[in-house]
Amino acid sequence: MASVDLLVLASSRKRRNRCVAGWDLENERWIRPVSTRTDGALELEHCVMNGRWPEVFDVVRVELERPLPTNYQPENWLIADQPWQLLQQADPRTIRDDLRSITDNHDWLLESTDRRVEGAALRADPAASSLVLVEPSTLTWRIETPPWGKQHKADFGVDGQDGIYDFPVTDIPIFAQLQPLDDGNYSRSQVGIEDTSDVFLTVSLAEPYAENDRCYKLVAAVVEVPS
Repeated sequence: MASVDLLVLASSRKRRNRCVAGWDLENERWIRPVSTRTDGALELEHCVMNGRWPEVFDVVRVELERPLPTNYQPENWLIADQPWQLLQQADPRTIRDDLRSITDNHDWLLESTDRRVEGAALRADPAASSLVLVEPSTLTWRIETPPWGKQHKADFGVDGQDGIYDFPVTDIPIFAQLQPLDDGNYSRSQVGIEDTSDVFLTVSLAEPYAENDRCYKLVAAVVEVPS
């Protein structure tokens, strides 16, 4: 068993539950705590703190049972049956440079603007990472309704990479702002992100969907640092 202190950088929608991920402050690595559920999702009872879910900028102490990597998500660790402890809530302004130091605009998840990765490809050549913090050079939102259902996406560019990424948004506060809007394109400020703020995105790779055996790249958190 291992005790880790995580700076939470994602607490996102995973069906009716959550996917939580953060930066291990001691060992300087990403960790995604997962449960014994088939999909690894966390229920509130797994991670409740003061009656609530973990949130971005929380610093939490988590007891982990053992590494549980998959071909798609090498950062996964199985949680122990112990309560999570809220150590503090970090002030975004004081950790701006720390966040910038862990961004990686050249992670393999950004090598292609295609948001899909074939599951078979990752079983043959496992993912080197499934979590990365990026600092977008441009950011807007797009809502569209293809035949398979309404989509809420972040359209963003990244310095040093060509093209525009259009990844689905699973960040809970931003999703709540986008959900009632009609199809169309929206500025970042139209969902409450100040134009003067610095913004980082936690990009996550999901496990394969059973319907098509594809993994999808998601914007799991929109990390805003006010000016």
